[in-house]
Amino acid sequence: MSGLDPEKTPVIGKYEVIEHLGSGAMASVYKVRHTQLKAVYALKILDGALGRMQDRLMREGRVQAALRHPNVVSVHDVLEVDGQPALLMEFVEGPSLSAHILANDPLQVDEIDRLARGIIKGVRAAHEAGHLHRDLKPANILLQPLDGELVPKIADFGLVKVLGDPDDPTQTRTGQLLGSPAYMSPEQTMSAADLDERTDVWALGAVLYQLVTGRLAFPHRDLVTVFSMIRSGDFRDPRQLRERIPDRMWNAILGAMTVDAERRIQSCDQLLDVWTGKIEWDSEANASLETMLEEDFAGPAPPTAELPPLTDEKRKTPAASAPTPPLTWAGFAAAIVVILLAVLVGTQLRGPTDTATPPAPAVPTAPRPAKVPPEPTSAPQPEPTQVPAPPPEPTQMPAPQPAPASGPAPQPGPTSGPAPQPAPTPRPPTPPP
Repeated sequence: MSGLDPEKTPVIGKYEVIEHLGSGAMASVYKVRHTQLKAVYALKILDGALGRMQDRLMREGRVQAALRHPNVVSVHDVLEVDGQPALLMEFVEGPSLSAHILANDPLQVDEIDRLARGIIKGVRAAHEAGHLHRDLKPANILLQPLDGELVPKIADFGLVKVLGDPDDPTQTRTGQLLGSPAYMSPEQTMSAADLDERTDVWALGAVLYQLVTGRLAFPHRDLVTVFSMIRSGDFRDPRQLRERIPDRMWNAILGAMTVDAERRIQSCDQLLDVWTGKIEWDSEANASLETMLEEDFAGPAPPTAELPPLTDEKRKTPAASAPTPPLTWAGFAAAIVVILLAVLVGTQLRGPTDTATPPAPAVPTAPRPAKVPPEPTSAPQPEPTQVPAPPPEPTQMPAPQPAPASGPAPQPGPTSGPAPQPAPTPRPPTPPP
């Protein structure tokens, strides 16, 4: 704790020290007021630390000064107090989220919803700027009264990590642990070096858990026990502590606190979408509906044993019934074509059936006149007006003529074949075409 005493050191530069607000592991915070403008600020002073801690404080100041977000505590200036750097910051009049939860447990759902959205947006702004907080917890979230509501503001970027900057002087060594144990992600409990945004997503899940239930997700004091529970995801279902939790909030908490970082909610954007109900999250399968829809559009999934038989039946029924009308009409049309072709072939083989015109002879070398006189050795031929319709099968139309050696006999009538043919005695019967 700093030895700065408001009574002994009433003024630091242009700022009047009003009161001591609190102290952390490395710094103390004071309420100060500008001597001329009368504006009130918070002044964060290191407690006798040198070297690496000074670098961390300066990095914290630069990060917060650059963010400029309504849900992040802003930094306005850097001062020097007793040879130590000090950050002049925005003064937040309200309590910390931790104190607010203790004093008002349980919080109303609408207030929980409003506070959570602001917290997630503040962390998202830091991630978009390339900064990883690594120490998110209710004690580092301050509440500013505004228009009858409390606006959450992320504070204390003392453990901030600049993503993608290998020359960052505040980078931690592999195996080094940083953060508050009850809010550390499983990967953070093993090392603070190779972390990404998902470790803050886990911490946000633990913060939301406490915001909704009023209880710590990992309440044990023993560090080994806490780390073991975190790595195995051993925490009570939030609905065991508070039954009436909206599904979207419940899914967001469980999705953020998934042990496997690859199956966890991946970003603050996605966490905000799940929290607000924009997308659903399957807490049991740890897969978002958005991802499943993308896979469905990418291509049909192979059938699995888990699919009910009714699904396949439903898929096959329309496919089998849809082509029925086209096949029926096609068969009908084919039948008509076959009949027409048969009639046409039969007509060409037998000639026209007009009563005024006799049928053409079957043998081209012996055409018949319009009216064929009867041969003296043959019986008179019947009139062509009695010729019936051609039979349906052309292959049976021509019938063999009786042999002439049997004597004069009448030719077969029209009922046994096509139109009558002349049957001279000296010629053999004409084979069918």
